[in-house]
Amino acid sequence: HHKDAEALMGINIDIQTDIFSVFKTDDWKSRNIITIPENVALPDDDHIVINVHHQPSEGNCITGQLFIEIKTVSGVGPRPARLIADTLDLYLEQKSFSHTQFFRSSFSGKGVYASEPAKYLSVYTIPFKHYR
Repeated sequence: HHKDAEALMGINIDIQTDIFSVFKTDDWKSRNIITIPENVALPDDDHIVINVHHQPSEGNCITGQLFIEIKTVSGVGPRPARLIADTLDLYLEQKSFSHTQFFRSSFSGKGVYASEPAKYLSVYTIPFKHYR
């Protein structure tokens, strides 16, 4: 069954594999930023959650955006989240990985979670193109 699933993997898995390869490197891991894909249990420590969104393909090119939720301790100001955003820029902004090319990022503080008042949410967004 596993082999059948691998044969069915298409563009969604290709894009995810390219993007997540950045966060599997020893260099990224040395930054000690807990990195979690969407829909996975969340830790109490500061962490980021990665969400990949893309549009239908146009020929050999698919455009999309990587939305990264940056969750830090509330009440300590914007610096921890902005440091994480700067670190993400070092790895993603205007970089290419396999078939995926990233462009310029944006950052936005969103506020304290109503359901998690100990956490402050910021969002790092970066557009990409994936070529087949």
